[in-house]
Amino acid sequence: MTEAPSRAPLPPALSTEEAAELAARHGLRTLSERPPLGRYLADIWQRRSFVWTLASAESYAKNEDNRLGQVWAVLNPLVLIASYYAIFGLLLRTHRSASTTSSASSPSAW
Repeated sequence: MTEAPSRAPLPPALSTEEAAELAARHGLRTLSERPPLGRYLADIWQRRSFVWTLASAESYAKNEDNRLGQVWAVLNPLVLIASYYAIFGLLLRTHRSASTTSSASSPSAW
């Protein structure tokens, strides 16, 4: 059998101060802190191509099983609006205005 090559010894561990100085030198930030709004928006703007690609891929993956594909993402809300209008607007004849003088809401009915 052949022997495994010997590994170089590991460097000594960094102290907390040394690690913080090394991270600051390379522009690293703590993951648990929220960046200021300006820096956050700048980061999003720099990564806008990635955000667009990710959103497009998720949308295509979500609708790939539908025969209508991406059209269904627009058509579905329109069908819901039409059905709500037909049910509540035409069949039940409900109106937008609500009566504020009903007997249940008047103080004299209490």
